[in-house]
Amino acid sequence: QPLPDVSGVFKPQQANQLEGGIKMEWFGRRLTFTASYYDIYVKNIIRYESLVRDDQEYTISVQDGNQISRGIQTELTANPFAGFNIIAGYSHNYSKLIRADAAVDGRRSASAGPEDIVNFWASYVLTQGKLKGLGLGLGGNYVSQHLTVNSAITGLFTFPEYTLLNASAFYEWSRFRLGLKFDNLTDETYFVGQGVMSPQMPRNFSANITVRF
Repeated sequence: QPLPDVSGVFKPQQANQLEGGIKMEWFGRRLTFTASYYDIYVKNIIRYESLVRDDQEYTISVQDGNQISRGIQTELTANPFAGFNIIAGYSHNYSKLIRADAAVDGRRSASAGPEDIVNFWASYVLTQGKLKGLGLGLGGNYVSQHLTVNSAITGLFTFPEYTLLNASAFYEWSRFRLGLKFDNLTDETYFVGQGVMSPQMPRNFSANITVRF
């Protein structure tokens, strides 16, 4: 602390978390669904405020900040028939700083990430016949906009939402597996990061071969 009579001894942050969920199975476990809800309250966060003494302004650290995070997470898996599999998920997160620095008080924390994320993947592999082991997969991800900077002083800096489409093809036989993977099929331009701007891979593909001993 800049002043000797202002304590610089702080307590550990403390978080209280409430979480619960459900899991359901149908058709002999061919269809499974899970959903959960969480509510997290964090206190003892250090924030900064101004203190004027003898006509001079000082910036001191105060430990009375709070943050709340609430959200849901869901996941669906399905195996309608032999060789066909589906995995899908969705998550939503609400986050807010309470009694934080004046520039971010009442705002969503930049570290909270996007509010909504969706993922989906479907694959099918032949289970019999001469082409047994040949498979295809298709899926993607959706990510909502991300406020990577959210401050009354520096303003807002938002990564736009994006949707990625991916695909794969593979063939398994004996002890071998040959795979092809195609990412970002639509050549989407997108970025990730917090406080920094990191461009991600454009349309690309890769191949691999696996040998099991």
